[in-house]
Amino acid sequence: MRKGIYKEKNGSFKICTKIKVDDKFITFTKRGYATKNEADADFERAKQQFIKEHKQHCEVLFFKDLVEEYKVYRRRRVRIQTARIDDSILEKYCKEFYTKLLQDVFNIDIVENWFNNLVDNVNVSAARKNKVITVFLALSEFAYSSEYIDLEIYQKITRKVYTIKVEREKTDKFAWTKEEMIQFFNSIDSNDKWYVYFKVLLYLGCRIGEMNGLQWHNVDFNNSTITIDHQILEATGTGHFEVAKPKNKLGVRSVYLTEEIRELLEEYKSTCNYNKPDDYLFFGSRPISKNSVRREQDKITERAGIRRGTPHTFRHTMATWLIANCVDLADLKAVADRQGDSLSVLTDTYIHSTVNKEKSLISAISLKEKSSEKVIKS
Repeated sequence: MRKGIYKEKNGSFKICTKIKVDDKFITFTKRGYATKNEADADFERAKQQFIKEHKQHCEVLFFKDLVEEYKVYRRRRVRIQTARIDDSILEKYCKEFYTKLLQDVFNIDIVENWFNNLVDNVNVSAARKNKVITVFLALSEFAYSSEYIDLEIYQKITRKVYTIKVEREKTDKFAWTKEEMIQFFNSIDSNDKWYVYFKVLLYLGCRIGEMNGLQWHNVDFNNSTITIDHQILEATGTGHFEVAKPKNKLGVRSVYLTEEIRELLEEYKSTCNYNKPDDYLFFGSRPISKNSVRREQDKITERAGIRRGTPHTFRHTMATWLIANCVDLADLKAVADRQGDSLSVLTDTYIHSTVNKEKSLISAISLKEKSSEKVIKS
């Protein structure tokens, strides 16, 4: 089991661990060690002396102690929304298992039962199961590296717990037609804030996290540009979010505003109550959530009677429209810069070659004479 050795504020070290005496838990503490090695060397002797004095001894490490240390470890390495999701998984799926494990009642059946119960749970999606398993294995690795569990137990866990195969249904990305977009916006009152939101989302062709992160100081009305330099990352369903850099280095960009969009934003800013530099365009002191956007989009899509998409479909649509008007590589590069992507990503994601298109391109460079008449030499 893990050795509870901690550094104190005065620079010295102490031994601190949980002891069970007559079914009551108490904390065994011994201070005054000059170095960690000194405390480590004296750990067994001090523990044995404590056992002798109290006759009965059972060292128990609480689940919450392990989890608290793991949380500190994780939050130094992952984004806040990832850490919050991990916290809920630890409490819901891992608590009972590790409570038994840390009380020295471990056997291989505990691992198998935990894993089988999770896999057989029809109320949990396959993707969620894999997330739980990933967090469970990460916690187990931390427990081993921090000496909560020994190597033998850790190896048994990793042999019995593994991610499961997920059969993902392939969905084709699509772009709305201009007629569909006209129907979409005709289904919204032009004075509605959502009219402005979706109009700007379509025009910018940005990612939803970038859209929701836009603040008024990003808008330059004098030069007719919007600067995209951050995005909102959120833990879905928790209400927690963080401001982060765009998806990649190319994501930091300025997008030109047409007169129509600039005037739309100017009028919108003059009528809304959240128009300070650090206020979010949509909608106030806090950014709108992705779920709110999806719900509103679904309502409008149903009213308009067009194909149902996601907020990302607006980005795909604008890129497709722009590419259709490109005549050379310079045009494609301009579209890629506007989207915040590299040229290779743009072509791989948005340009869909077809056999008919290939035939027409090859036909255009054919050296064969178009005349159908044949000259026969006598």
